[in-house]
Amino acid sequence: MSKGPFFITGTYRSGSTFLSRIINAHPCVSLSYDSVNYFRWYIKKQVDPANFERIVFEIKNRLQKRYQINLDYITIIEELNKRNIVTHKDIYSCVMRYLNHEKEIWGEKTLLEWTNIPLFLSYFPLGKVVHIIRDPRAVTASYKHMTIEPNNRYLDAAFCCLSSLQFAQRYSRILNTKSYLIVKYEDLVSNEVHETKKICRLSRY
Repeated sequence: MSKGPFFITGTYRSGSTFLSRIINAHPCVSLSYDSVNYFRWYIKKQVDPANFERIVFEIKNRLQKRYQINLDYITIIEELNKRNIVTHKDIYSCVMRYLNHEKEIWGEKTLLEWTNIPLFLSYFPLGKVVHIIRDPRAVTASYKHMTIEPNNRYLDAAFCCLSSLQFAQRYSRILNTKSYLIVKYEDLVSNEVHETKKICRLSRY
């Protein structure tokens, strides 16, 4: 396995949790599931990384309250305080390392973050991204039966899938195949051994 971190993203109801469980079965890998969401909470909202103490404290509180996960935020803040300048990369990687400290390789599964895939790879040149896609009809049908959105709002899922597919098509042309892999949900459930081997090949140096 590569020592670079994993980043898994896709639409809701696309099989991202199933995919994450497969990768997380590796003895050297520890993935978090939709818990930190650093890009959503801090990158997209353009929070100043100079406020790293508040950021780490907020993450600690959210993990404890929502998931009963204890994060050693004091040690993280002490480590970040040793740096002259703290960046979002520093905060994110430090939080994820301490969150998944029992394994050699950390990773995160976070939904709807395909637009930040290039940023993740710029942060972690050895990082690996798995972008899962699924037939928009299946995603929309599945979402319809689980969402609390009123009326026909569930149809938003189709447009969400369109965005994911368009970015996947673009990334397949511009990103290094040693760092970026597209996995189709339908292939994963019909031939999980073959697809898992593809992920393992991605993970090698």
